[in-house]
Order: sequence, then C-alpha cells, then structure tokens
Amino acid sequence: MSSHHPDHQQLHFSVLARTAVGLLLVAILALGVWLAIFWHYPAQTETISPSTLAAKRPAAQAALRLDPQAHPMEVAAPAPNVNPSSPAGVFPSAQQDYGATRTCAQNPKKEIDQELVTKISQDFPGLKQLLESDSANLDSKLVRPLLQSLLDAARNASPDRKPTLLLAADSVAGRLALPHVNPPNPELKSQLEGFAAEGLTFRWSELGGDWFYSGDLLRKVQQEYASTEEGGDAALLLLLNGWDTGPCCGRGSDQFRAVIQHGEEVLASRPQSPHRTEILFVLAQSYETWWSLSQSPEKNREEGDPAPGPYREGAAAAREKAIAYYGEIVGSAAQSVEANCSQKPLQSLKDSQDTKQRRFYCYCD
Repeated sequence: MSSHHPDHQQLHFSVLARTAVGLLLVAILALGVWLAIFWHYPAQTETISPSTLAAKRPAAQAALRLDPQAHPMEVAAPAPNVNPSSPAGVFPSAQQDYGATRTCAQNPKKEIDQELVTKISQDFPGLKQLLESDSANLDSKLVRPLLQSLLDAARNASPDRKPTLLLAADSVAGRLALPHVNPPNPELKSQLEGFAAEGLTFRWSELGGDWFYSGDLLRKVQQEYASTEEGGDAALLLLLNGWDTGPCCGRGSDQFRAVIQHGEEVLASRPQSPHRTEILFVLAQSYETWWSLSQSPEKNREEGDPAPGPYREGAAAAREKAIAYYGEIVGSAAQSVEANCSQKPLQSLKDSQDTKQRRFYCYCD
C-alpha cells in the first residue's frame, strides 16, 4: 500500500496544478475583458460628446437656423445661423446628406463675417475674436460693450460706412446671451428696453427657453442700403435663413416660398451680384424642396412631412427651375463649393428621383 502512496500524491499534485493553471487562465481572460471594457468606455464617452451627437442628428435644413449673425450655416450647418446652429426642437423630416448641405450653406456667412473683420476690426478691438469664435452665444458682459460701441459709431457714421457698422452690430447682437428668465426680472427688463430703443428686439422662445434676437439690423441694412455691398450681404444672409429671423418657424413652415420670391427679386435686381452663385444655390434648393414635398407618400410619411397634395401644383416647373439653377452653378462656377454640392441633386432631379430635400421647409417639434 505504501508503495503506491508517492504515485497518488504525484497524481493529486498534478490535478491541483492543472486546476490552478486553469483558474489562472480564466482570471487572466476575465482581466483582459475588464480592461478592454474599461478602456473602450471612456474612449466612447469622450468621442461621442453631446455636441457630436447633435451634429450626427440631422439639423433643421429649413433655414439652417443660422441666425443672421451667430447662426452661420456650417448649419447648419449647420448651423446656426447659420450661425453655427439650429434652435432646439427643430428637426428635419427626411433623410439626406445634411452634413454636406450645412457646409455649403455656412460658407457665405463666414466669408461675410471675415469681410467685416477686415474692414473695421482695427477700430473695434474684440470684433475679430468674437466673430471668429465657435460659440454661438457669449456672455453679455463681453458682448454688450462691443455691441454698444458699434451702435454708437453707426449713429453718426457717414452713409458709406454706416451699413458696415450696422451689419457688424447685427452679427454681434446674434451672439449675445441673455439670462434665461421669463418674464424678465427688473434688470433684464431694463436691458431689453435699452435694446429696443436702439432698434433691436429680443423675443422669448418657449421652444428654446431663451431670448432670440430678431435680426432687426439685418433687415434694416437689406431694406435701406439695398444697393450697397452690405445690402447684398444682408439679402444673402436673409435668404440663407429662409427670410425668417424669428424663433423657430415664426413665418410658417413653407420658407422655401419666401426664399423663391425674394431670391428671384434679388437675382433680377442684381444679376451681376458677387453672391450670384450662392443665391442660385439657395434658389435651387428651394425649388428642389418644393418638388420633393410633392413626392411624399400619402401615408406612412416621415415625421414632420406634410401631405403632398398642396405642393403638387407648380411642382413640375419647380423641378425644372432647380435643374436649371444647379446646372448653371456647375457650368459657371465649377470649382466652387456650391458646384460640388450641386452635382448629386442635379443628377437625381434629371432622373426624377426624389432627393428628400427639406432645406427651407421648417418643422418644429
């Protein structure tokens, strides 16, 4: 019996050793899985930030809500306004390459702001930093003094300089962040009254939960200085915003109709405008939206899409106009951003394929 004891011990040790190795391998594997999850999770939370998620979610292409000033379309994108951005609650009603649309739309706003910086930034410290900032709204304590100095200068400026100052003041006003209080407290009420005396109105937006600048100075420049360079800039910015500078869909959903009306007027009055390509582009998108809305199904439509019936009258002519304008852009400005953005919808429209375009159709939820 004793002669078999060493073999028994050796077998027992071997079993224990194998068991220990197995447990060690399981532990190592579990540790590896845990580390992979640990490192993957922070990487994801860092990459997919709220702003990234907002960018991934299609933004309202109605007017890209670039407010005339901080709303640049980048928004648009875009983007606002434009203005880097869209008011909360505005959503598109169809799937499309909205990133490309926002990029195309925001380009003019950035160029106009840069022209303002080149012209007057030496006289107004802080203007360059403000207009080149990525923030759509900034602290009123930083923006207010600059806005007031621009308004004061415009009040006594010569006729050739005044529209530049007013356009710059409008762009700055669009970046002014006011307290999110409604009804306004005494201090804010005093500020709003002061702005109103200067011709600037801010309206409360229930959807966004903030005060929204109404673009009064932009409209003033467009109406009173229409023949100037700044008047042409103002007209383009209004077109980019769906000719609507109020809170979400303030002038109704069918913004493309206003863009067509005013865009055609601008094009006819200033056929050699330096913004001709951009105007053609927003007109093409407006006509494309009209035709696309007429192609919506009667049932099971995308959220926010209206019934197609009211859009069918004139839709065929709208498609032809969109083809003509996209075609002119591609033919006359082949190297432009707009030409690059025109290629795909142009071909789809020629093939009578629904492009799902909703730029300048505004839907607020």
